[in-house]
Formats: sequence, C-alpha cells, structure tokens
Amino acid sequence: MITNKIKENKFCLSILIFLVFLFIFLIFKSHIFEEKFPLLSPSVSLIDRKDLLINFKSLENYLSKYKNNSDYLVSIYFEYLPTGANISINKDEKIWPASLIKIPFSMAVVKKIEKGILSMDDLMVLSEKNRDSDYGVLYLEPDGTTFSIRELLEETLIRSDNTAYLMMIENLKMSDVEEVYNHLGLDEVIEYMKASSENSEEPDISITAKRYTAFFRSLYGSTYLSPQDSTLFLNILSNAPCCYLCKAIPENIKFIHKFGIHEEKMAYADSGIVYIPNRPYLITVMIQAKKKLPDSKIEYIFKDISEAVFKYVYYAK
Repeated sequence: MITNKIKENKFCLSILIFLVFLFIFLIFKSHIFEEKFPLLSPSVSLIDRKDLLINFKSLENYLSKYKNNSDYLVSIYFEYLPTGANISINKDEKIWPASLIKIPFSMAVVKKIEKGILSMDDLMVLSEKNRDSDYGVLYLEPDGTTFSIRELLEETLIRSDNTAYLMMIENLKMSDVEEVYNHLGLDEVIEYMKASSENSEEPDISITAKRYTAFFRSLYGSTYLSPQDSTLFLNILSNAPCCYLCKAIPENIKFIHKFGIHEEKMAYADSGIVYIPNRPYLITVMIQAKKKLPDSKIEYIFKDISEAVFKYVYYAK
C-alpha cells in the first residue's frame, strides 16, 4: 500500500516537472521568436503553420445558399480561433435568441460570486412567481424548496430550466447585466433592449449571430470572468444535451454550447465552441421561421451548416 502511494507521488511529481519544463520552453521559444520577429504575432511561434487557416471562401460560398429563403431567416457566424478568419451570413439580421440569453445573465451571476457578493452555496427559495413551465421541470417542485446558486446555475446552463433561471437572476440588478454587455462592446444591444421595453411589456432581446458569439469568445479567452471561473462555466456547459449543431460533430470532438428554442416565436438557436485539436472554432446559428416548419427541417438546417463547417476545418490542408 505504502509502496503504491510512493509510486503515485513520484508519477505526479514527474508530470509536474514535465509541465514546468514545457511551460519554460514555450516561454523561451516565444521570447526568442519575438526578438527575431518583433513585428509578428507571438502566437505564430506556437501554432503549426498547417493550422494557420485563413481561406474559407469555398465554405462561405456553400453557406451563402442560406442568405435568402421565403420560409425562414438564418443568421450564421463562424470564426476560426487560431487566425480570427470568419464568415458572416445575414450578419445584420437580428433574431430572437431564446434561451441563449441565459449565458450573459449567468455570466453576471458568476461575476458577483467572483466579487464576493454571492456564493455558489447561497440558497434560493422557490415561490410561485418563479415558476415557468415552458422549459424544464423545477416548476413541479413545491413552494419553499431551496436550491443553491450552483444548482440553479447548472440547471440553467445544462437543462435550460426556466424556473431555475428566474430564481437565479433574482440576485441581479440591470447594472450587473449591463456590465457584461458593456465589457464586450455590446452597448447598443442593451440600449436597444431598454428602448423596446419602454413600448412593450417584454424587451426585445433580438441579436445577430455575430454579436451573440462575443459571449463565447469572452469565455474562451477569459476576458470577463477569471480563468478559473471561465473554465467552471464552460465545464458546466459541456454537459448540455446534444441538440442541433452537435449532431454533425463526432462524439470524440468536444463541443461546448448553449441551445435555445422559442416555439411561440418560431426561433431556434445554437452557439458554442468546437474543440478540434489545434483547430478550435466558434459557431453560432440562429433561425427565425416565417411559418411553422417541421422539426426535421429545422434540424436539417443546423446539421447541414454544422457539417459543412466541421468538415472544412477538419480536413483543410
């Protein structure tokens, strides 16, 4: 027993030493590169040249078939993370994001936890005003049932439970949400939401696919939340069920995403990060049906777009 423990400790120590030397090597390599090529991006020294893809013209040509359709409107945004090359289809078309709106509000909650204002272990009490049966099952629980913020965050992000979401955002002020949007340069989205709410009971949260993708870009780059909390957030999302875009992505490829469905508004959306080794990319697809469409048609559109993007990135030379 003691011998096995010693072996485990030696193995862990070996791994740690290897990682430390790897980190030092990469820093040294980057430093030498910057001295030799001061006008170039340091990332060039860290990325294999075969992965520095910038030409996505044929992919854009394929996706262009979604620019005009009498039955539905599609907004698409794709960004290849190693180089920043991107494609936008119907880039100025705003579409109702449905449950995708839960991402920025959840980021606002996690930020308050970072600031020490809230804790993951804080308890929230279910009451009648929080119940929403449109999506999720928490509304079936009796009044007075308590849930930790951690539980509500997981239910919101993984199962998109509306009741969990309404309970969780009771901790937020509008200024908390504005902070998220402002950090990402989405000030005009907030102003649009405020202006629409003055003339309606429900603010218009419509947004383009390109603008929405900023939330996942921020999580990937840890620009708003700390590296620890960005990782926590993405790990929670990694448990979301397979829906829409993921049906064209092999199971061995990690896809962290959030989907949204609003049957009444006939709006469907899916957004996230596809982690092809050395070739990660962002993708957001939002569909606004102009008439009632069968589920199979909606699923086909998502799958067709996702499959085209995945194959292009995976097999590009």
